[in-house]
Amino acid sequence: MSAAVHLIPRIDSDRVGAQRPRIERFPPSQTTAGQDFTDLIALTGEKPDDSQQYVLDRAVAERPDGKLSAFEVALIETRQSGKNWILEARMLGGVFLLGERQIIYSAQRFSTVKKAHRSLVNKIRRTPAFFKKVYGYQGQKPADDIKGIKSNGAELSIEFQNGIRIDFFVRSGDNVRGFTGDLIILDEAYDLESEEIAAMMPAMAARTVEGSPQIWYTSSSARAKSDVLRSLRERGKKPWDGTDARLCYLEWSTDEDINSDREDPEVDMDALIEAVYEANPGAGSRISVEYILETEWRAMDHHEFRCERLGIPIPLGSDDFISSTSWTRCRDNELIAAIEEFGGVEQNLRDVRITYDVSPDRSRASIGLSGVRADGRVYAEVIDSGEGVDWVPRGVADIWHARSQLPVLVQMGSAAEDLIPELRRLGVPVREVVLREYAAGCGRMFDAIKDGILAHSEQEQLDSAIRAARPSYKGDTRFIWKRAHALADITPLVTITLAANPALKALSREKNTPDDADERQTTRGGRLVARRPRAQRITTSR
Repeated sequence: MSAAVHLIPRIDSDRVGAQRPRIERFPPSQTTAGQDFTDLIALTGEKPDDSQQYVLDRAVAERPDGKLSAFEVALIETRQSGKNWILEARMLGGVFLLGERQIIYSAQRFSTVKKAHRSLVNKIRRTPAFFKKVYGYQGQKPADDIKGIKSNGAELSIEFQNGIRIDFFVRSGDNVRGFTGDLIILDEAYDLESEEIAAMMPAMAARTVEGSPQIWYTSSSARAKSDVLRSLRERGKKPWDGTDARLCYLEWSTDEDINSDREDPEVDMDALIEAVYEANPGAGSRISVEYILETEWRAMDHHEFRCERLGIPIPLGSDDFISSTSWTRCRDNELIAAIEEFGGVEQNLRDVRITYDVSPDRSRASIGLSGVRADGRVYAEVIDSGEGVDWVPRGVADIWHARSQLPVLVQMGSAAEDLIPELRRLGVPVREVVLREYAAGCGRMFDAIKDGILAHSEQEQLDSAIRAARPSYKGDTRFIWKRAHALADITPLVTITLAANPALKALSREKNTPDDADERQTTRGGRLVARRPRAQRITTSR
């Protein structure tokens, strides 16, 4: 079914999004340090929006004894809403106003953690009053190295002369359990698991006897598996009755009954515009409403748009096809640290395969690599990804000559097939992959991610492709990858699927599984059921 045509009414160019959350709950208080925090970060030359000041005023409100009123702060905001500024103000205020000794910022993705660390470091370096307080300062210029700022892959931190530290961590189930400090920020909280919070909470609660610790949960709206966020939301929606008295919950969203289905010709565009303004405090200032409606709404998956732009939780059972939790567990944190510190990539691989893929409209392409590690896991990496296709043949040839002697794998019937003659002219052998084999590879990739057989080093373009991938079924159980929406780029996922397939197929053969059974995905109750292969030594052939 083709999308309905909707005419977008004229947008008021002077209007901005709602500066107050639709759902809020916060403890009673006597005073607030919010303005002090704002005055402090104003030294960097930045001033808050009204919504940002509102959040700070309530998050760092104080009781008569001087302690913070809120023990837990949940901030649920859509993208481009200014959340990062709020977190930076909170961390700087913790250092210079509250004297918090240990501050931890964590997120699910390494790229998010790195970006948060870099942004705060830049603010500190360009503000003399802050930079002079960093450990090791002896008159250095802002761009000079300084002992108190660690920016390598193994450690991201900022230490001050008084011993206060801000540590930045990529979050995993194991390290969350050990988080303790005066301020814990759990960014990208949509991926938190209740067991992680249950393990961390007792140690944090114990600090309330003498200190005034705080836990922040910051995120876009809940996804299908966001148990922690859903629980926080239910608590935040309850009428104030004196119980749960130390939760500050602030959510920008719109009514879940809003009809935002672009396929429905009866969509009320005026009502949708009102919903966008209500759910996005940055609308009209950080992001234009025209862009939201003309680009995001027309292109994004229905549930994704409601979650990311309207603040409406994704219904249970409607989440990404590939589990974000499973994908995160395939991440190799040691390799990420090595890449960040030394600029290297995984070198100790055997049976290395090179592949590439081109989007149907030839607007984007990616080159991928896969090989078998010494521990038996199959490693996958996107070597390059960019616009257009002219660069692809030479890029593939250079990588193939450097990394592999096995033929480059190319999916037949795709836009990638058109580049085969140029590859062969450059001396690169090519093996054509038919649809049936590619579909079997998609099933194996799904299984490998679910079972932790695959290893990756976290790449933003690959993470985006994982979130945007959906199954296009070719029969009852066999599927290939398709895009969740027109703006999505899944070429990175297609490349690693093709590249990893021979090794994953060899792994299934070591289990003595017949080929015809191996190429079939089983179902149970209408849902895809992944096989559970063992991680063993893998051998592949040309």
